[in-house]
Amino acid sequence: MKKMKKIVAMLLALVMVFGMSVTAFAENGKPEKKDETTVSITGITEGATVTLYQIAKGRYGTGDKELIGYEWIEEGLFTVETDETTKVKTVKPTANEIIAAGYRLQGKNVNGEAAEALTPIDTYGPVTVGSDGVYTQKVHAGAYIAIISHNDEIYNPVLLSASYGSDGNLIAGTDGNPVDVADGYLYGTTAVAKKTAPKVKKEVSGGKDDTSAGESVKTASVGDVLTYTVTPDMPSYPVNANNKTFYIADSMTNGLTFIPSSIVITVDNEEIKGESEDGVHYTFTAKNGTVLAKAKAESRGEGKLNGFHLNFDYEKLQNASGAVSQPVITYKAVINEDAVVGTAGNKNTVKMFYAKNPSEGSTFDPNNTDDTPENATGIEKKEDEKTVYTYQISFLKTKEDDTTPLAGAVFGIYDKDGKLVDQVTTNDKGYAVSTNVAAGTYTIKELVAPQGYSLNEKEYTVEAEWTSATHTVSKTVTDRKYTTENPSEDAVAVGWIAGGVFYAKEEDIPEGMTGKKAYLESTNTTTVEEGGTVENSEVGAGTVLLGENIPNTTLSSLPSTGGIGTTIFTIAGCLIMILAAGLFFASRRKSAK
Repeated sequence: MKKMKKIVAMLLALVMVFGMSVTAFAENGKPEKKDETTVSITGITEGATVTLYQIAKGRYGTGDKELIGYEWIEEGLFTVETDETTKVKTVKPTANEIIAAGYRLQGKNVNGEAAEALTPIDTYGPVTVGSDGVYTQKVHAGAYIAIISHNDEIYNPVLLSASYGSDGNLIAGTDGNPVDVADGYLYGTTAVAKKTAPKVKKEVSGGKDDTSAGESVKTASVGDVLTYTVTPDMPSYPVNANNKTFYIADSMTNGLTFIPSSIVITVDNEEIKGESEDGVHYTFTAKNGTVLAKAKAESRGEGKLNGFHLNFDYEKLQNASGAVSQPVITYKAVINEDAVVGTAGNKNTVKMFYAKNPSEGSTFDPNNTDDTPENATGIEKKEDEKTVYTYQISFLKTKEDDTTPLAGAVFGIYDKDGKLVDQVTTNDKGYAVSTNVAAGTYTIKELVAPQGYSLNEKEYTVEAEWTSATHTVSKTVTDRKYTTENPSEDAVAVGWIAGGVFYAKEEDIPEGMTGKKAYLESTNTTTVEEGGTVENSEVGAGTVLLGENIPNTTLSSLPSTGGIGTTIFTIAGCLIMILAAGLFFASRRKSAK
């Protein structure tokens, strides 16, 4: 209700100030040309600059006394309405008229077309606004347009007035209250948002959250699908702005593979999927046939996509009064075998480009260049970033002395649900390192013992998390290849392959694509160069070292480990063989007699 009163007050101010044939009288004397009042604007961000242009001034009678009307810098600048009963003409500016006048006062084009510059009656400033966010200026009777500029925010031109009250005193508007640019107000019957601070926010879901360090971090395994959501705080451009650039660019590091068909734009509760003929270029068309945006997927080579460029048609998001709909963008990416292990993580960065001054330059057209709007005239950039972390599991295989490294042992690594995640072979240092995994509990099982050794049937569990990932593997080269051809009868699938991309779960395969079971083409040996295998590092470095070694026993040493039972069976067997031989020869001698 308070806001509505504010709007009504502004309307009354416009009607009063811009009456073209009104004479003002007062009990305490006639108005004079020298009269002054203070106009104020509040809610301005510190560091913004304000320039005030006078576009109308009072006309006075003999001796510069008695207001008889207003003189404008140009006839027909604003809409004029005539009261059919009183025949009084009143200027009632529309939003677009005031914005156009603001452009012309700065000597700029309107709607991209050349327009004759306006010469103001007087100019005040520019003035830099301080920390209180208030701009004030003493003015004479008339009308004024304030142009506010700031690197991070967009301000529409602000209309101010200085008029006489019934007591003959000159005041700002009808009640002397300042204009608050953080609020909305009316020009005639058109609602206008006076100030916007565009920014962009990114969120990620999927994978697993690791809260072991107190603060939650997002983690994921190779083949896991992550969903990203981008929500922009929209720039608010005037309907007839010259520059309405609104462009979203997303880039991912090499450990993430972008799925272009997953982009969905939601506008006013309508979900819009892209249509593509080549899997690279996408068009987003609303149900009413309006093309809202076009996207192009970016490639990092080897058939792997790691981002996109999304250009919106801002005018299709904007209605006749200037209000703009907010699009929310969602899309998916897969953690791939190039994912980084460690505190650097796997980053996804979104950049939003917009016109910081809608009257400067022109709307960016990606059809005319391969460049982004970053280097275009009058463009500002906002960005946000999300990082997803991966861990590895490492362990040391030894001989029965629990010290000497043992190579050639094959192990399976399983998640908490018993699903095979990876299969590794220990190297000549006795170490093996798993593929990238998310936070969680994993089980290590020996599948094949080295030649001459017995199988260790004990299962070992390890917790992969931020606080336990205190080691790094030095200079590792891991060869992991997936195949859709079953390598053996007892091979176990570790995931799915669709479109050349590895997915951990079949349900994550994009709609319209067919997946095939993925197998490890061969067991993996982690190669470690001389100079160290595992070294201490900061918490969260990424590799979790099993807290105990995994020993194997040589076949020749078996009696000493199980010990006496096997010896007794061996001796008994020998005695039976000797007895059988004696009976055989005794039988032959008996037959000979």
